[in-house]
Amino acid sequence: GGTGTVDLAGSVGLGAGTLDLHAVLHPALDNPPEIGLRLTGPLGAPQRAPELARFQRWVGARGP
Repeated sequence: GGTGTVDLAGSVGLGAGTLDLHAVLHPALDNPPEIGLRLTGPLGAPQRAPELARFQRWVGARGP
């Protein structure tokens, strides 16, 4: 197996102590689904919001 990739985008407000980041994982598979994670809020306790819709559709399309 190979290695996947990750794309990161967003900003960190050091003065305000906040962040707004978005990570998208691309697994090392044929036609891989994107697996996303958004982190927002205070640096010490950001809210985590997984973005799994594409992954769930990919799993469903593969069947058992």
